[in-house]
Amino acid sequence: MMNPSTTIYRYRVDIVRKHLKIGEARAEAGTVHYDSTADVMRSLQCQVPCDGFSIPDIIEITDNSRRRVPQRFDLFKDRLRPVIETGGGEITLGDFVVIASPTTIINGREYYNVEAYDETMILKQAKCLERKYIPANTLYIEAITELLVECGLSNIVHDECDLRTTIDREFETGTAYLQIINALLEEIAFAPVHAGGDGAIHLQRKTVKYSADYTYTERNSTIIDKITKSTDLYNIPNVLIGYVSNPDIEKPLKYTRTNSDPSSKTSTWSRGYNVVSAYELSDCPNIETLKAIIDQKYFESTQATEKIELETMPDGPHEYNTYVSCSSDGAESLFEEVAWTLSFGGALTHTLERKVFT
Repeated sequence: MMNPSTTIYRYRVDIVRKHLKIGEARAEAGTVHYDSTADVMRSLQCQVPCDGFSIPDIIEITDNSRRRVPQRFDLFKDRLRPVIETGGGEITLGDFVVIASPTTIINGREYYNVEAYDETMILKQAKCLERKYIPANTLYIEAITELLVECGLSNIVHDECDLRTTIDREFETGTAYLQIINALLEEIAFAPVHAGGDGAIHLQRKTVKYSADYTYTERNSTIIDKITKSTDLYNIPNVLIGYVSNPDIEKPLKYTRTNSDPSSKTSTWSRGYNVVSAYELSDCPNIETLKAIIDQKYFESTQATEKIELETMPDGPHEYNTYVSCSSDGAESLFEEVAWTLSFGGALTHTLERKVFT
């Protein structure tokens, strides 16, 4: 890992068509933001001169002639790909679909104010034209991949999974593809669909890491703010129930996890009463998968959260489920990176969280 405190980098914005670079956009200012809690996790805002989209002409060769064909940036087909250039190589920050590009005049020059999002925005905008039917015994990954391809997204990276639907599924006309896909992913204990810095659509299991992808110290980072959230202890559940509710299921599934730890302030033992949180699923392949889903929610919802914000220079790809080791109260602690923001030419601001036992 490079030392962020001494790293000098340049940036550029590539124009991408069918996952291949075809030109460059002359972005003079911009910001890339990532938020793992958002429906669409990556966003890009930048200013590009109206004449700042540069794509080389194509030479068409026929039997008897050569013809130069001018190329122009296509708002609907082309993508923008911010790239960080460092001495150690390049870091791609994702492929972005332009959603809006109003113009403004700055010092007599006209600019596009580009607002763009990663390709999962297509899934949020695309909705079923008719009822969507998924038959029983369909592989979840195959069903989800088919939905992605229907939306024109074929660059897909996924964890292996042999789980199948147990009942016929139907989704109403007008349902967003993003809603359908995330509902199916939740039923197999996968994370929400998201796009990576490589521009691919990622389908992966929810996991908790016990080792860091990056280590930050006082030598290579600056803590901006540190907040310990005293999450409202009275609303922290101590009983989590997961169940599958569907009349077509022959054998209903139900799993309950209870915090009865005497050393926990919010446990059933300490409180003397239950604070219940229930999660209903339309389908789930088996009790083991349901248990994995509820165990993850138990970890996320039954503890307080400590939050730290810090700054570094760009130091590598920061993807979904990135974990960071940094100092907290004089001790090294492991945090999940839940968000980050990079201003072109500036520092990378990280938002880190860790669960704190209550």
